[in-house]
Amino acid sequence: MRNFYLLAFRDLWARKTRTLLTLFGVALGVAFVLAVSITNTSTQQSLEAFFAQTSGRASLTISNAGGPSVPSGIRASVLSEAQAFPGVVAAVAMTADSAILLGKDNANTRLTVAGIDPSADARVRVYELASGRFLDRQGRSFEIVLTRKIAEKHRIHLSDKIELVVGREPQTFTVVGLLANKGAANIGSGAVGFVTDDVAREVFSRGSFGKVDQVDLVAEPSIAQDPNRLEAMRTALQDHASRGETLAVSYPAAGSQTTASAMNSISTGLVAFSTIALLVSAILTYNTFSMIALERTREWGLLRSLGTGRAQLLELVLVEALLLALLGSAVGLAGGIALVVSQVAALYPTWRAVRTVIVQAIQSE
Repeated sequence: MRNFYLLAFRDLWARKTRTLLTLFGVALGVAFVLAVSITNTSTQQSLEAFFAQTSGRASLTISNAGGPSVPSGIRASVLSEAQAFPGVVAAVAMTADSAILLGKDNANTRLTVAGIDPSADARVRVYELASGRFLDRQGRSFEIVLTRKIAEKHRIHLSDKIELVVGREPQTFTVVGLLANKGAANIGSGAVGFVTDDVAREVFSRGSFGKVDQVDLVAEPSIAQDPNRLEAMRTALQDHASRGETLAVSYPAAGSQTTASAMNSISTGLVAFSTIALLVSAILTYNTFSMIALERTREWGLLRSLGTGRAQLLELVLVEALLLALLGSAVGLAGGIALVVSQVAALYPTWRAVRTVIVQAIQSE
């Protein structure tokens, strides 16, 4: 009886096809559950990081909540009110509008043009220059800072003159700087240009009425890191700023709710699919051991007549189950990681970035 448990290996080896099918079922379930779990986590982390870059250090955002029936923009005095509000460390205004970049060879691109205060906006958003210089508040020259992504697409270089169609009239701007693909350069998926608020007031229609599109503010660290206090501040600021107007005070990430909802729907579908795969795995395993019980009734009877106890027979079956589970899980883990790598690699340019995202997702599980 010393080699009693070797019977488990013999029985699995004797029925190779059934063993392989069972291993495939276990591996399939494990692979899909692992891949879906890591992919969902990594995607959520990537979205959070993306919107954190575009909104920068902003804790809250004040914007127009009236919808299309209400004139665009909010009164500029909201900025000074936000700056004076208790608990606010910094507040900056932004005026943005859509424009058409007239590229070479009629390769036009829709561009978001944002008017900012260059001396103050860096306290809220992150700007990293790849080349050139940032905007200068002195003077009212038509200078613009583009992203390197847009510049490479349209073969634009520093000091080039570009034409933007804002409304009906084209305006000529001089490119003074190019931003690296970080921070504020991710606004509009990189299709963004920055001008001074003075220039924005001149070229945007609502600028002439002394209005801005949004005010972003940074709360004190003790408030920003406490969800309850930040929510209380948001509610108080909403009551204070509105005063009969259609203003909304929201969290910067609120702009990503549509994307987040879509991702949640996709994640739910993937989880359901992986659950089905796991159920198929369980059915295959159950059928395997049901057949084992039917086929080996005579063998177990002989073993019982030789003095083998019921507990030993149960242990024999459990050893076979353990072998299938370990082998199937190992193959499933390898397959799941391979699926994740193939999916994440499509979103990131380098293997180092892919590895970092996957490791962070696994650690957060």
